[in-house]
Amino acid sequence: MSHSNGYLSRFKPIAGVLCVLFLIGSVRAQPDLPKQAAPSLREAVAAAWLLDPASRTAESKTKEILAKKKLASSWMAGSPNITLAHRTDRLNANGGLREYELELDIPLWRRGVQSAMQRQTTAQEASMLPAENAAKLKIAGTLRDLVADYALAQMEQDLAQRKITESEQLAADVDRRLKAGDVARLDALQAQAFVQLAKGQIVSAIANKQKLLTQWKSSTGFTQIPEPVRDPAPANQTALAEQHPMLTAARAQLQLAQTKSSLILADRSDPLELALGMTRQQAAFGASPETNVRLALRIPLGNENRNASRIAEAQTELDLAQAELDAVNRTLEHEISIARTGLVAAQNLLTTSRARASLAEQAQVLIAQAYKLGERDLQARLRADSERYEADLAHTRAQLDEGRAVAKLSQALGLLP
Repeated sequence: MSHSNGYLSRFKPIAGVLCVLFLIGSVRAQPDLPKQAAPSLREAVAAAWLLDPASRTAESKTKEILAKKKLASSWMAGSPNITLAHRTDRLNANGGLREYELELDIPLWRRGVQSAMQRQTTAQEASMLPAENAAKLKIAGTLRDLVADYALAQMEQDLAQRKITESEQLAADVDRRLKAGDVARLDALQAQAFVQLAKGQIVSAIANKQKLLTQWKSSTGFTQIPEPVRDPAPANQTALAEQHPMLTAARAQLQLAQTKSSLILADRSDPLELALGMTRQQAAFGASPETNVRLALRIPLGNENRNASRIAEAQTELDLAQAELDAVNRTLEHEISIARTGLVAAQNLLTTSRARASLAEQAQVLIAQAYKLGERDLQARLRADSERYEADLAHTRAQLDEGRAVAKLSQALGLLP
């Protein structure tokens, strides 16, 4: 049994190589299908917002606010009530007593309650757009990261493909020199291993792209990710920070909490009720019926048990809204500072990575020429190729990170795509 396991273990490296080749071949063998046009980032944010649960409740919230506004603009504080009553002595004396009563009860606004409710509905309506913009900004931040990550994965795939082409050419050259007796068998094996390493890197990049594309489709419904578009340099950053969607939404919530507290303080008891009644009565058989009209005003008295919990709840919401506004102010100040520092660092890193990539390319060309002349060995050639690949990859990442840093500053300042 142990001999069988040892025999099978010899084929594990070969199986790994075959899996890599199969993945690359399957990607290359896919037929060219018509591709959906990639949306702009703005279109993607709009599509993602329509898929967001908050968007699906926006219409219902709008209807709710309109109903409250209609109630607040009415001269009645609620729905009127009608009372119908009938009194008779038919079951006992049966002396002919017959009485019919009709009463209409109309709830009336207490002083200050109607205006307080109107202010609350206005504040609630005004808070909807800032809340929507804040939600869209969060979505935009997620999608900006996805676009940048996908672009990086695409660059890694392109560099890996270039590395495969270069390593295959080198392996072919080494094979020719091996047949001519200029190099050892070990050099050919190392060159082939370098080819397999490059193929493994491209498989990893393709898998990463597929994962990001799945996340993108789940978030937006689109099947294509757009190319990263560099955000314009934000101008007048102080004014932008003051109009930040998160800050505007927090202010709107504070205003809404204040109007709710004012409404509860004004509405300390049930509404007044104006009662208009009419009674038609016949005292006995043969008596003439009498009709009476009654006008009454019901004045409910306030109750501490009724109001204490409502006032405390409103105060809690007000304190929470104020605390959230303060927290948003601190968070935005911190995020903007980090974004500015990150942009400077990304610009400096881009400069150094550009110089490194240029030097690595020159070194690779010189060592490749020296290898052809027999002045350098294969190890030096492979190290030069790897160094150029790593330098180009670092430069590509620095380019994307610099654009990402600008996008993060725009995000921190509250700029939507």
